Amino acid sequence: MTDTSRYPYRGRVRFPSLRGVNRECSDPETRFLGRVEAREASGRRLEGVVIDYADTGEPFPGFRERVEPGAFTWTAGNPLLNVQHSPERLLARDGAGLALVDGPEALRLEAELPATREADDALALVRAGVLTGLSVEFFARRDRQESDGLRVIEAAELVGVALVARPAFDASTVAARHQRPRGRRRRVHL
Repeated sequence: MTDTSRYPYRGRVRFPSLRGVNRECSDPETRFLGRVEAREASGRRLEGVVIDYADTGEPFPGFRERVEPGAFTWTAGNPLLNVQHSPERLLARDGAGLALVDGPEALRLEAELPATREADDALALVRAGVLTGLSVEFFARRDRQESDGLRVIEAAELVGVALVARPAFDASTVAARHQRPRGRRRRVHL
């Protein structure tokens, strides 16, 4: 196992097998993705791109990875949306304020936050630019390593999405919005 003590993730993240051999682990992997933007000063709605499938990230120095389109699956009631992957700072869950829409280019998030102190604080931090990214928490079920060393995640169980301060992937965004945007939206569970 690779020593993760020099990374700020305090051992929660396990490096994957890079020889195509997948192993079960008790702790999910976390990846800090993208940027968070506040585009409106009012509203309780968050929308954004959890992961852009064309994006390649470097979650750890010298370790690059990409997620295949449609790789994430989840069960009803999961994933949870929270702040900094803290279960005590819960904001929403699938079916209770959180909807994930999986498309060919990206996995998108739509969240209607409740009128709670935790949600108020999270919205204020997004608008102020303190929470600047999104992060996924997942169990990799199938991956491969390409000849250039890039890890490609082919199948994973998504268990959490968090608003975070430090993203690893550049293409993800989230915005606080006042109203539901016009246009057809479709919720997909894979």
